[in-house]
Amino acid sequence: MHCTLRSLGGHRLLVFPSMRSLIPHLGGIIRSFCTTTPYAEETQIPFSQYKELDKQWRKDVNNLDDKWRKDLNVWRKANKQLSDQLRKECVNVERITNDALKIMEEKLRLQHNFNVRGALERITYKASLDRTINVKGGVQNKLDALAALPAFQTIMNNEVAIKQLVAKDVERCVKCLYHDVSKHAHGNTGDITIREADYTPNEYVALISFLKLQDLWSHPLTWKEEKMVAKMVAK
Repeated sequence: MHCTLRSLGGHRLLVFPSMRSLIPHLGGIIRSFCTTTPYAEETQIPFSQYKELDKQWRKDVNNLDDKWRKDLNVWRKANKQLSDQLRKECVNVERITNDALKIMEEKLRLQHNFNVRGALERITYKASLDRTINVKGGVQNKLDALAALPAFQTIMNNEVAIKQLVAKDVERCVKCLYHDVSKHAHGNTGDITIREADYTPNEYVALISFLKLQDLWSHPLTWKEEKMVAKMVAK
């Protein structure tokens, strides 16, 4: 039994006698994808040689498959080592961050400043530590940078809608929030309580927005609200 080895458009095909009637159709299909000259040559080869070629082809494929399998195992091993190293680094970063925040809070206590004012300082310190912002300068500069974040804008706009305020008024209030809040900073216990009666509506919303923003981060500061109670007017 013989098969035909033909070159069609630069592609060599093994064709059995029963497939000769399909050659014109195959040629048309291949020519649609190739720009080389079709039907360059025709060679009769024994089927036994074809079997040898097939055997060699399968051997080459198996060798290549083995190489891929070995390369995949090497990659998996390297990837596992890298993943383990990254996990260790993450644990170290978490520990360092936790230690840094504890030192910051102890510093606030020593300065008798672990109150609402100190809360704003801690928020900006944590944001810088996590590279949430990259701003030089004092606390107010960093608050301004945080206020420009989309997450803050979303929180602030929601609070503005609840309180029926004007967003632009709250944004103007943010620009001097650290100075204004310092006037009402009392206590040194770390018990951060935002008393609505101590602030203007715009200051209150600005403060709440910053505290709710830091609630989205790791190691958030614990705080609470103390809203004003509407007084009943006797008739």
